[in-house]
Amino acid sequence: MKKKVLVIGVLSGILSLSFIFAATSQAQEEKTKSAKQQKIDEQKRAREEAEQAAKRAEVEKKIRQELRQLEEWVIYVIPSGPNPVKIPIKKDILTFSDISVTSQDLLEKEFRNSNYSLAANDDGTGVWETMQRNANGDIAFWKGQVKNLNMSGVLGLQPKKGPLQEFSFTTEKPAGYIEPPSKKVEKEKNVETVKEEKKAPAGAKN
Repeated sequence: MKKKVLVIGVLSGILSLSFIFAATSQAQEEKTKSAKQQKIDEQKRAREEAEQAAKRAEVEKKIRQELRQLEEWVIYVIPSGPNPVKIPIKKDILTFSDISVTSQDLLEKEFRNSNYSLAANDDGTGVWETMQRNANGDIAFWKGQVKNLNMSGVLGLQPKKGPLQEFSFTTEKPAGYIEPPSKKVEKEKNVETVKEEKKAPAGAKN
């Protein structure tokens, strides 16, 4: 009887050890599979990130070429923000090189051209940003989006003294824009006015 009990005890011990070994082996196998799957996932993620980076670099290159090839970007600058300045919509011309941008309107206010940063989104939109200064200490902040030769964005003008002036800009002509007479036309009008005054009799003036 004692011998039988001993055999049963030994068998129970062997079975317990078998279960423990099986459980340990399964846990180790799952751990190995998990490590392998983690490595596969990391490699997949690295490939996807590399592909996205290559795609963005290609889009960025294309956008940079578009910015440069279109010699003049005509934009319409519109007062915006919580307290928009009371000035009419203004037309400006932006000129891009591979690394810098110039605003014709701000250049007349002695703002120098500046280098811009360019980033490409996954949808093919390019986002450029820059900051310009003039000798007076005024600062201009530009941020634009460009896609398919269309551009829009925001402009902030911070005078050395005074509040920030906020604007939006777009390449699409807004409905409220009125084309001002060119300087040449104004000059011609002035000349014609002087001629008419000279022709008029001395007593004809009011």
